[in-house]
Amino acid sequence: MFDKNKTLWTSYGIQGTKINLYLSGDSGWFNGLYEIGKRLGPFDVTFFEIGAYSNLKGQMEVHYNPEQAVKAHQAVRGKLMVPSGWGTFDLGLFPWYEPIEWFLIAANQAGIDYLTPKIGEVVNPRRVSGNKSWWKLFINKAQ
Repeated sequence: MFDKNKTLWTSYGIQGTKINLYLSGDSGWFNGLYEIGKRLGPFDVTFFEIGAYSNLKGQMEVHYNPEQAVKAHQAVRGKLMVPSGWGTFDLGLFPWYEPIEWFLIAANQAGIDYLTPKIGEVVNPRRVSGNKSWWKLFINKAQ
């Protein structure tokens, strides 16, 4: 509780033989993302968490909101983005589907490619067959 900025928050750039991945971890926007993209990118697939943001003091520094996640994806020179960290645990002060709806607006405005698999769905990012808004089936049931 009293050790702010003493914990190592981390993200991972994973260089494979066929695909390069970037996992944001539990972090927030910082200009160093451009350096990561320059040194380690481009990344074939990025995973940025979009669902733990809030306006509470200190939270904007350690979590991306959906718009910031799109900007971060671009900064690390990502090709395909998979939004993560939303819809599984209710950690925010907003409806569970708000992050993905906000993400779609930001991603489409930015013109990035993204994948929105169902929770637990196995996908091959090399064979993306389109994005379905599967969560919309559950919104009315949750209200």
